[in-house]
Amino acid sequence: MVIILLALGFLSTLYVYSKINSFEKESLLKRSDSLSKAFDLHEISTLEGNENDLHNSQYISVKEKLINIKKVNPDVRFVYLTGMKGDQVYFIADSEDPDSGGYSPPGEAYPEASPEFKAIFGSGKSLLEGPLADRWGRWISALSPILDSDGQEVAAVVGMDIEAGNYLQNVWLYSSVPIFATVILIAFIITGWLIGRKEEKIMEIKSEMVSMASHDIRSPLAGILWSFEKLHGESDNFTEKQILIINSIESTCRNLLNTLNDFLLASPAAEMGKLISRKDDVAVLIREIADDLALSAQKSSIKIIFEESFPNKLILEFDSSKMERALSNIIDNAIKYSRQGSEVRMGYKKEDEFHVFSIKDKGIGIAEEDEDKIFRGFFRAENAKKNASIGTGLGLYYAKKIIELHGGKVWFESVENSGTTFFVALK
Repeated sequence: MVIILLALGFLSTLYVYSKINSFEKESLLKRSDSLSKAFDLHEISTLEGNENDLHNSQYISVKEKLINIKKVNPDVRFVYLTGMKGDQVYFIADSEDPDSGGYSPPGEAYPEASPEFKAIFGSGKSLLEGPLADRWGRWISALSPILDSDGQEVAAVVGMDIEAGNYLQNVWLYSSVPIFATVILIAFIITGWLIGRKEEKIMEIKSEMVSMASHDIRSPLAGILWSFEKLHGESDNFTEKQILIINSIESTCRNLLNTLNDFLLASPAAEMGKLISRKDDVAVLIREIADDLALSAQKSSIKIIFEESFPNKLILEFDSSKMERALSNIIDNAIKYSRQGSEVRMGYKKEDEFHVFSIKDKGIGIAEEDEDKIFRGFFRAENAKKNASIGTGLGLYYAKKIIELHGGKVWFESVENSGTTFFVALK
């Protein structure tokens, strides 16, 4: 991708250079063409083209005009009038002060004139040439003929010179904008990639650490749950109050085990890519999850409502255990972060090849600045921390991974303080 961007930036720079170079040269030629029309033929015809012109009022007038033209064209170094005697181009007048190193007195020959320059006196056609070198430096020159009253003969040629170095530097400066923009874009991409890699590395380290700790806790916890199963076989010997306490402790242990499973499944060492898929009823699975979470919902007087569109039966191919954890995390969040006395609505619609389930709550919502972080591992929004102090920040991270492994998609729409709707699209 970086190579493609660099290639596009380089080609764009060449294209812009071509356009700017062409535009600048055309602009210079247009100025010299306009300048050629500003001279009075009568003034030029009275000039002899030698040092006698220095005392000629017409020469002084032409000289002042050239000086003023240079002043209003600060990018131009020389402005001059030339004539031709035999096969030799000579200066009639220029814009320079007699004391300057670039001054050419009337009648001074210009042997550096190119064949194309000389040809103007015969063709009467304007010319842009350069960069070409002469005794004063390297120049881009615009040359335009001044025609006689009949438009047949060339009375003189007016020239405007721009320093080639400055000209090329300016053209390249403007032309380099695309490549500079490309380099900046690539720098942003690389910086983003490096930050992403750093975050992934931190995530891996965190996951590996909690994975090792979770493995050590998981085994004794499983033993405790096994003991509770044995106790259920002796339930006739317990009072109703004791049974409630045992069920509460067992439920807490199972929640802790599910949390540990989230940590382990989020670990890079976990085999997230291995799905044991078979055809099963996802609609029934979602209803069973809702039933399991009903007690948690009732504690906050939250109603779980299945809309009329929700199917009674829908057979898809998926890994039941993993999908159950993924969907449980989303539905449990909807209940956990809903306002007391509100409702969680379960919806469904078919969109192309996808079966789209919606879980809509009327809860605390997600702040706009947190929306792009919601599926990131170990992330919990500030309003979520205030509402529920306990949480791993792995539930939605795990849910997204599992749903995408099934070829599905998960996304959400949310308004802070109004509620959130999560969408799960499965094939």
